[in-house]
Amino acid sequence: MERSKDMSLDIDYVAEAHRDIHNPGEFLTTLFPHINRWRRASIVLRTCNPDLLHGLTIGAAPRLESFTLRVSHYHGRPLTLFAGLSPPCLGEFNVGGVFLLWDGEQFSNLQKLEIVAERWNALSLQRVLFILRTASMLEELSYRGDLRQVPPGENGVMSWSVIVLPVMKTLKLCTFGSSGALDILMCIRAPECRDVSVAGTLGDLGGPERLGQMYEAIVQFLPPIKAMANQGECVQIKVDDMDYLNHRVRTLPPTQVTQVAKWMVQNLADESMDIYLCIQDPEFGAEQLHFLIPPTIHRHVSKLRFWYQCGSITRYLSGGKLGSDGQLQWPLPHLREIAIICYGQSNLVDVLCMLQARADAANTLEAGGPSKIMELHLGYMTLDSEGLEIISKIEKFMQQNEGNLITVDVSRE
Repeated sequence: MERSKDMSLDIDYVAEAHRDIHNPGEFLTTLFPHINRWRRASIVLRTCNPDLLHGLTIGAAPRLESFTLRVSHYHGRPLTLFAGLSPPCLGEFNVGGVFLLWDGEQFSNLQKLEIVAERWNALSLQRVLFILRTASMLEELSYRGDLRQVPPGENGVMSWSVIVLPVMKTLKLCTFGSSGALDILMCIRAPECRDVSVAGTLGDLGGPERLGQMYEAIVQFLPPIKAMANQGECVQIKVDDMDYLNHRVRTLPPTQVTQVAKWMVQNLADESMDIYLCIQDPEFGAEQLHFLIPPTIHRHVSKLRFWYQCGSITRYLSGGKLGSDGQLQWPLPHLREIAIICYGQSNLVDVLCMLQARADAANTLEAGGPSKIMELHLGYMTLDSEGLEIISKIEKFMQQNEGNLITVDVSRE
């Protein structure tokens, strides 16, 4: 430190990696008096004495451009960084596990902000919105963890006015156990945003009021995203049974999962947009697929991936039914690419029958028929000679129809 004199300092310190070499407290107390020289600093601690970080509160950081502070188990008093002074050069701030007394105006020059909050240091919804109102230069925002709700007696001071973030490109919100992600999203207007990720508890998903709020909050991001999409690209709709809540994994009711996906199909995709439908819910079968995208809804699903309910879904895709107008209606008529895992020989037979049925209908029906499956990604478990023979028939069929077959023995992975 003495030899570097007044030169700017770049610090990358992970206490876990050095625990057998020295005492983290001694190392940090050596650094803190030179905080005015820090340019880029990353400090990651598994745990620490609550008083150890006091050194971050007593000095200004006029050169600091990027700062990361992560502490896994911190239960000390709230901190006011840099003596409450604004670091004029600070563009990137990544903080997790530390209870800060946030003053949004102190960090008004940020371009990138990432916050990971635990129950004991979660920000309130009011505080997050205040920070965003003072961070007009923000390009990337990520908030993951708990978010304290408005206390019952403070509803009157809550401001729901629109927050304009003119240069924001990336927005990632994941609020465990609360609808905070949706509440934040409803207040933001980010015309340049291209990457939006939202997760959290959205309340009564069946309530028309909540669904309407979801639509109003998310649909604002669609025009710029659609304008950036290249012709032929797909919007991906994912049906997943996992919901991360308070660091535990639980299974959502299948009806709730399908309901969210159906809302996405109806509101976030129009007839001209290709849809890549990815199903990762073990409870999702033919009945759910019919509910999600019935033949009467004109949606252009060109790609389908599913790992479960192989027999149920492939049999559903193998035939059409007469509609109320007397016309034969095929499920997912625009489907041209499928990725699937077969867990037995009977599943392989169902796949072959489905390919043949859709190809025959495409060749014989003038209107209302399905497209041929032109690309098949087929995963399978260890097979006997009969199973391998069925795969050989599938390969031959795809070749005859100028299609492409990609096979993977998933039992070896």
